[in-house]
Amino acid sequence: MGAPGRFGQGILAALVGAALLSCTADPSRKPGSGGPGGSGGHGGPGGSGDPVGALDASAPRPPKANTLYSMARIMVSRSRDADAETILAKLIAEHPDFLPAYADLAELYLRHDHPDSAVLVLESGLQVAPKDAVLWNDVGMCRLQQKRYEDAVDGFTKAAAGVPHDARSRANLAVALGMLGRLEESLAVYLQVVSPAEAHHNLGVLCQARGDAARAEQEYAAAEALSAKSDGSSNP
Repeated sequence: MGAPGRFGQGILAALVGAALLSCTADPSRKPGSGGPGGSGGHGGPGGSGDPVGALDASAPRPPKANTLYSMARIMVSRSRDADAETILAKLIAEHPDFLPAYADLAELYLRHDHPDSAVLVLESGLQVAPKDAVLWNDVGMCRLQQKRYEDAVDGFTKAAAGVPHDARSRANLAVALGMLGRLEESLAVYLQVVSPAEAHHNLGVLCQARGDAARAEQEYAAAEALSAKSDGSSNP
């Protein structure tokens, strides 16, 4: 993704500052109220054909959050990640309550193997919306990629308790628990979101990843037995 000075230190410091400042903003502002699906256009002020050029500070009106977000997504689709980073950082600085920008910028860093930078961005967003399930789930995913499973469990647990509710955070929590060897807890969480057969199969996959071949075979056998039983009961 380029040199650390281009991606990370300066912009991340600005992001943390923007998020801290947002804590003193008008409390009536709703996090994410300017999210995708609004009325923002795709071309930026003045109808410029170049999305990055539309960021000209001399423009009579600053770009709206949805416009900046659209620009960033266009840059990503064109593999212009450096431009996307710049736009997303600008979006967060100017509209700190626009939560999708934090998630997208973190995803950008994660894709370029900068999980710590991604977590800093997400933590900045969580200062704006401390109970946002999407941001907490993304923190967990970063820690999972780093094999920091205890930290991943913390992120996914907070995601599962946050809003909006999403079963994927519970499935991710089961993965982190399984990789820690907390197999019964992992199974219990899996049973909340998938069928018993799928839960045992997934646990077998985790055991195999941990090098526990014997337990993996045990779980695969349990999954097959449950699946056969289910098929038999549905076909009298």
